[in-house]
Amino acid sequence: MDEIDKAVQKVVEREALKAKKAGISETELEKIIGNAITKAIAELSKAVFSDCKKRLPEMISEYAELESGFRERNYQRWKDGFDLLQMLIVTSQETGEAINIAEREKAYRTQDWKLEALINIHARSVLVAREIFSLMKNGFPDGALGRWRTLHELSVIALFLSQHQKIVSRRYIAHRHIEAFKAAKQYREHQKRANLKAPRDKEFEEISQINDLVVAEFGKEIARDWGWAKPELKGSPNFSELEKSVRMDHWRPRYKWACAE
Repeated sequence: MDEIDKAVQKVVEREALKAKKAGISETELEKIIGNAITKAIAELSKAVFSDCKKRLPEMISEYAELESGFRERNYQRWKDGFDLLQMLIVTSQETGEAINIAEREKAYRTQDWKLEALINIHARSVLVAREIFSLMKNGFPDGALGRWRTLHELSVIALFLSQHQKIVSRRYIAHRHIEAFKAAKQYREHQKRANLKAPRDKEFEEISQINDLVVAEFGKEIARDWGWAKPELKGSPNFSELEKSVRMDHWRPRYKWACAE
């Protein structure tokens, strides 16, 4: 980076000297220098990229060694906590798998929406917990805290569903189709600017029709954010209200902290 700074500085000095000899105004000088710097940076970027590609094997080997050493020291320092967390994750995963194998077919047959929803939330929670574990072991605590935010949300939702009738879980599952429709509309809106492949009209129409069926069954309120939680919550449901209803609102300070990361 020092070489780039020096090269840019040389460009500025060269153009400034030319401008002084030619008697160019300060305004014109700024334009000339700006254009010269833009051109120089583009050329230097190509040179830097080419040099980095030549040194790629050496660079990767060097950083792999540094990262490996850090991970080993990090694990040794927090070994007790890491081992206990991994034990908890593995135990939770194995328990969830056992329940899924034993009860999933029955839940589907009897339309036990609560068990269906909780099994899905548990599977997502295990995945998020594994991500948190990986981030912490590799030295990314802020990233782990961000993923904990998702884990907290899943925990609150799971508690809320477990404490209410099956119809609430049914609404929760159905609400996924609402979110899918919103995502499809957003995708279509930004597909050109985001350089995304246009979705097929047939696929969009199918998503739209399912969305309409869900709204027809549960009412317009289901289309709102957290609308699936009504009528168990008064007013306009939100996550904060869910936390309070399951007495998990004491985690709010940590949750806000995680949101700020």
